[in-house]
Amino acid sequence: MLQEPITTDNLLRMLDKIGLRVTSNQLWQDVKKGYLPPSEKRGQGAGLGVIGVWDQLSVRRAVYLYRLRNRGISGSLLRMLLFLRDGWGWKQVRPICLTGIKKIVRIEQSPIKQRYRNPTVGDVKDAAFESPHKPDTALFIYGLGMYGEPFEGGSVIRLIKGIYSLSPDKDQTSDDTIDLKAKLIEDFIAGSGMTWEKVVQIVDAASEEQAAFAVMMTRAQLQFIRQMIRAAQRREGTKGVSSNLLTILGKSAREIAEEFRTFPQRITPAQAMGSLVCVSLASLNALTEDGAEGLLFYFLLDSFFSLLNS
Repeated sequence: MLQEPITTDNLLRMLDKIGLRVTSNQLWQDVKKGYLPPSEKRGQGAGLGVIGVWDQLSVRRAVYLYRLRNRGISGSLLRMLLFLRDGWGWKQVRPICLTGIKKIVRIEQSPIKQRYRNPTVGDVKDAAFESPHKPDTALFIYGLGMYGEPFEGGSVIRLIKGIYSLSPDKDQTSDDTIDLKAKLIEDFIAGSGMTWEKVVQIVDAASEEQAAFAVMMTRAQLQFIRQMIRAAQRREGTKGVSSNLLTILGKSAREIAEEFRTFPQRITPAQAMGSLVCVSLASLNALTEDGAEGLLFYFLLDSFFSLLNS
């Protein structure tokens, strides 16, 4: 593993050894366009000038960048995949995330907006029974999204329990434990006051440090879901199918693009990935809104359920 920064010449040689033909001009262009962090300028001594050196993060990102390029990935999707990898480049990625979450909000609001120009609370409740969601789910989502509090009768416990039913250790976890965890998660979401408008504001104001932490949360959540998919595939004897959510279970970039063209609001794969980061940013905000105690409670709760399952 690399420990010390390496020079540009050494970086190019290393990339060449693993089959990635890159020129120094390509490196500088990718720095200029925000795909790579700038190299650090380091003096060589009196009268010897300076050279550029690349740290470990930049080297790893360069390897991933040029491997993705070789697979034909470019533009916003390339930026988003790089960001999900290491959390660098929030300035370039924030607009993608904002566009994604705004499109998701418009998709969720469409059953309401299609029926009512200026909906009242009662209109929104009525729309919940006409939405693509189950009524209890819609009452929860619409109430929280529009007004910061789920409507009476709204619940996402069924959805949360459905996710946990795919867990690889579901046979070792009691139903009472799953019920308790689902209820605590629902209470946390319900108490967050996280309207759709507030989520957009949080993303718009997020710092680079907050975004980097949100990426770590997003990766952990995707890994958790991927483990559950693998466990379900093993139980069902499914073979030869990817469990990677970012490729929609192993589809090619072209297949993914074609599938997304059929989605409402013409949301792109990059924007959909960005919306996941937005959700993590909103969760992080809710956890830390009352200070470090909120974040500490989250980790203690996770530890508590780990002990119950052990």
